[in-house]
Formats: sequence, C-alpha cells, structure tokens
Amino acid sequence: MRYLAVTCVLLTSLSTAGAQMTHEETVVRTAYAKLSYAVDLETAMRAVRRNPKITYAQLTQEVAKESLTFRLSDFSCADIASVLDQKYSEAFHDIRDGGDVIDIASVTETFSEEIPGPPHVKTETSMNVARPRWSHGPLGPVPDGTVAEALPIMNRESGLSVPLVRYCAYTVTVTFEGRSRTYQADFFFGPEGQPDSGDMVVALGGGALPELLVKPVYPQVLIEPTAYGKNPTVRAFLEANQRSDATCRRGEACCDLSVLQCGVYSADLKGGRQ
Repeated sequence: MRYLAVTCVLLTSLSTAGAQMTHEETVVRTAYAKLSYAVDLETAMRAVRRNPKITYAQLTQEVAKESLTFRLSDFSCADIASVLDQKYSEAFHDIRDGGDVIDIASVTETFSEEIPGPPHVKTETSMNVARPRWSHGPLGPVPDGTVAEALPIMNRESGLSVPLVRYCAYTVTVTFEGRSRTYQADFFFGPEGQPDSGDMVVALGGGALPELLVKPVYPQVLIEPTAYGKNPTVRAFLEANQRSDATCRRGEACCDLSVLQCGVYSADLKGGRQ
C-alpha cells in the first residue's frame, strides 16, 4: 500500500486506445506506462552523459537493454463492498513470498548551464526519471481475516484522506535485465477515483506508481536547448519515439496505453514548446 496521498489527476496525454478502457484501467495503465518511460529517460540521459559522442544505434541499444517493460491483462474492477465477507488473502493479492521484486528510485535529474555574458545567464532544467533494480520482497504470512476486518488498516496505510471504495485486480508481467515475473496485483480507489497501488512486486507496494500519476514524466532536459538537447543523437532518439495522437498535449508525455509506451508530442519537436 502506498503511504502517500495522491489525487486522480492524469498529467499524461492518452492515446485513443484508452477510449475503450474504463477510467480505472486507464489510471492503472497510465501509471505503468509513465514508470517505463521514466526509466528510459534516465537511461538515455546517463548514456549521453557518459559518452556525448554516442551513436543513435548505441543509444537505442542501451535504452532497450535497460528498459523496464510491463504487460497488463485480465482487468476486473468492482466495489470493495462486494468482497467484504471474503478472506483478505482470497480477494486481494498481497504477495509476501520473498520472491523477486523491483525497487524503484524516483529521481529528479537537473542540468545547469552557464551562458557567458554580458549578460551572464545561468539556466537550470530538470526532469523526473526512475531507476529500477531487482531485489527480494517481504516474506511472511498474509493477514488471515476478512476484507471487512482488514479495510480499516488498508485505509490507514493508503495515506489517502478518503476511504477506499473500489479496486481493480489485474495480471502483470514485468521484465527487466532479461528477467521476468508474472503475478497478480491490485489498484485501489477512493470515492472520486483517488488511486492507491497495491502492487507488491513493483516498488514494494506501489511506491512510484501513484506518485507518477501526478508528477510529470517529460524529457525536459533532453528537449530544451541544453547540451543534451543540442546533441543530434538525442534529437534522433526523441524523433524516433515521438507521437502525434489527437489527444497529445504539449509539455506532457504522450502514451499509447495498449502497449504501455510513451513518447514526446511531435509538436514539441517543431520549434519548441508553447
């Protein structure tokens, strides 16, 4: 469960694939898509920092090698009230088997640049990224009571200022560094759709997932006229992953939720953002 209150504001532009999805599935898919994109951006920036003369082929290979990818399926959403009498361990997927999990470090990368004068100008550009690593998850018994008995604890641990009233269960396959794990997870929602992740494998109980629903994940450092933005390999990388769906918005990641992939809005690559 996530110990941070978040509001259900989707700062990511969604592809038309999301039109057939429920709002709750759209929220869940957006969180995973943005997390995957945040990892790609961190990898790209780190690779270019290490080797400013990196080629496009080398950069795409590096990003692909260190990518964090997800497949989501089998969504089932319902009111928590409908499962109050069920065992908590049967209704929800609180995984405590000591197996492989993905730890996520949420990082803000900042690039500072001084432009000699007169006048002397110092600029600073930042973007939100993520760094994953495999780790070992918790090992121990799952609560044995009913959902009704566990709900007060769930509400308290969610950190939301409102009670949890809905949930979505779904299947996840996460792949990183050539290793994969398939498991079932849950997302929980407040009365107005406020999200809280119950994924016990990615970010140990949600971690960065709800956080990324309200934080922008956008290649600001790579797209602005910084040393990175002026790098032709970076430009080629952004152009290769650009999107131009009608729902895209300037200054935000544009995500195809059917494949959980994001890119920069093509208009942002044409003459800068407005």
